[in-house]
Amino acid sequence: MTMNDAGIRTDAQKVFDTYEHLATEILRKGYRHNPIYMARKAIVDWELMMAAGIEGKRVLNVGCFEPIDELLWAGLAAEWVGIDLSPRSIETAQTIVQRTLVPALAEKVRFRVMDAQALEFPDESFDVVVSFSVIDHIPDPAVRHRAILEMGRVVRRGGAVIVTVPNRFGYFRALHRRNVRRGIVSDVGYQYFYAPGELRAELRAAGLMPIRYTSDLKNVNDLPKYVRALIRPLEWFGDRMGYLARKPT
Repeated sequence: MTMNDAGIRTDAQKVFDTYEHLATEILRKGYRHNPIYMARKAIVDWELMMAAGIEGKRVLNVGCFEPIDELLWAGLAAEWVGIDLSPRSIETAQTIVQRTLVPALAEKVRFRVMDAQALEFPDESFDVVVSFSVIDHIPDPAVRHRAILEMGRVVRRGGAVIVTVPNRFGYFRALHRRNVRRGIVSDVGYQYFYAPGELRAELRAAGLMPIRYTSDLKNVNDLPKYVRALIRPLEWFGDRMGYLARKPT
């Protein structure tokens, strides 16, 4: 049993059961219908993925759950593989992709039930490996660490690994802790809030070189250069943040 810094006590089985249950709900109305969630995802996850470049690449998505990324990016990637520990999540992801994408795109997307800490792929199997707000739902820090090590193992030399997580220095963490004190707990099983430097160190420990950081407080407006410079430090306090890292050649 593990407790996070907001006071949520849970274990891996409870988190697994939560996502097995939530997988049935996202068929009807998932996060892909939430404009605020999608905006933050675009500013952080997809900005880093665009910087990595996935056109014509083999991509692995570690912890796909709801296949939002697959729906948008299958057309650019040569092949997209999504994995998740929850069998019901994989079934749901397959259903959504088959219902939404034209056959030519759906054929490029494959899903497998798999544990992120023990990926069933050979070394250097993928050009790009992504994990968007997934490892923060793993209660055991040793398992989170092994999951990042595995991402580093299966990406090719010169390839990219992108990991995004909730930020320990963001406003959402303070709001989350307040809600927990009031007995309001969102049904996400567990969330661990990373400090930017902590995530950077984890990536380096996996033999990866972080080369780009961003958060949902990244400036997306066409502002004068001096204004952009003044507000750039705010990026360290965004609620959702992450890094693009490269595996050395």
